[in-house]
Amino acid sequence: MKYSMLLRDLFTDVSEAILAWHGEVYQYAGDEVIISWRKEKGTRGAACVRCFMEMVSSLEDRRGAYRELYECEPVLRGAVHGGQVVTAWVGEAKKELAFHGDALNATARILSLCKDRGARLLVSEEILDLLTLPPDLAVESVDEVELRGKRELVHLSSVEVKPENASWALLKIEHCRRGAVIRPGRLVSYKVMGNHIWSPSEAERWDSPPR
Repeated sequence: MKYSMLLRDLFTDVSEAILAWHGEVYQYAGDEVIISWRKEKGTRGAACVRCFMEMVSSLEDRRGAYRELYECEPVLRGAVHGGQVVTAWVGEAKKELAFHGDALNATARILSLCKDRGARLLVSEEILDLLTLPPDLAVESVDEVELRGKRELVHLSSVEVKPENASWALLKIEHCRRGAVIRPGRLVSYKVMGNHIWSPSEAERWDSPPR
């Protein structure tokens, strides 16, 4: 019950950032939230990355409340990737919109690499090349990886808020194992994917969410 309440509060607290940066929640999967944008909208103003940073900031603002209520401080890890997907309504007794395509599997794989690479947010080169990031964000090349079922290598970069620009970057947060018992440092994952592909257009930069 306490775990369910924790997830409820987490998803509520990050929803403002998702709405502000015009993301669409495709799915809540356990302790993950999968967000999609059409590529044009997700790359404009670096919305897909800045949404994640704002989600982190929102949880940072409420870390005292989480410690008091749940004896933990949630940590977000994220992956940003793009590609073509096919959408279809599936099911009879319960219909839902389903996305199908390599982009979802690739994004999940990239997310799984965050911890090993010591990264909070990993962004594929395919998406990073379309973004104009604000000066308070730092980019560091991490690795080239071969994703499962793919022959070509995908170049990944870590994107972080520069320490002098964010108090949360200086926090020491410990991760914990999955389990029914909530322990300090519950790890919460986040995935982002592009759900369409268009010819790249020059990205504009906003100091606030695009309208």
